[in-house]
Amino acid sequence: MRQYDILQKFIFESADIRGEFVHLHHCIKALVERHPYPQPVLNLLSQALSAVALLSGTIKFEGALILQTETNGAINVLVAQSNEKQHIRGLAKWDEARLEEGCLLGEGRLAITIIPDNAKDKRYQGIVEISDDNFTLAFETYFMQSEQLATKLWLASDGHRAAGLLLQKMPSDNSDWAYWEHVSTLAATISDQELLNLDNTEILHRLFHEEDIRLFDESPAVFKCRCTKEKMEKAILTCGEAEIETLLIINPVIDVTCEFCNQQYSFDKVDVARIFATS
Repeated sequence: MRQYDILQKFIFESADIRGEFVHLHHCIKALVERHPYPQPVLNLLSQALSAVALLSGTIKFEGALILQTETNGAINVLVAQSNEKQHIRGLAKWDEARLEEGCLLGEGRLAITIIPDNAKDKRYQGIVEISDDNFTLAFETYFMQSEQLATKLWLASDGHRAAGLLLQKMPSDNSDWAYWEHVSTLAATISDQELLNLDNTEILHRLFHEEDIRLFDESPAVFKCRCTKEKMEKAILTCGEAEIETLLIINPVIDVTCEFCNQQYSFDKVDVARIFATS
């Protein structure tokens, strides 16, 4: 079983086609340690983390890249985030009674939002339709609509690990669409077990042994939350001073818990007075 979390890029030397692998192990373990997700929810959230990690590896940005679904299925909330350093986190909420129906997401929308660290840079959001829990088709549609890049995506998860493979046709004056279809067809023969268990060099040889491919060095991915005490103080401000003072009458300490990592931040009367005095 893979025991590491990495992204690894590759290119086809004779064509304007690039690819990328992602393998997540400790990140999935971190999800399980923080929330007791049912297996179907965990599998889908794991795939979402793989997808957002691959996406962060193909777009130049500094800040937060957020994937979020809005659908009519059993999962009420599904969010996956990454940044340019491949620090990823995610969460899901669900209706327990509806899980047995087997429709996790159903019909709805998938939004991808980029929030730059630099406040002067513009925020960007792309929205695509999603159906039948199909992340791959939604992502391929996103790239075609927002980036004008032909993209193919394969995702796999087993509750302990997650993996993904992305192929992307880069803009070129000498576009060889026949070759793109050729390598896409070869890649589509990958099985979930192969994607989860084989090394990337083995996968490339298994799929493209007749092609000239350059495989780059691995880069690490890690489960890391972006929550801070300062951000939780802003949440206190959002509630309003009157409401917070009422809560302090009931309990001398207010606990605010990050939904992503379950980290708890505590604020007493002195903290609250300081927060509102300096707001």
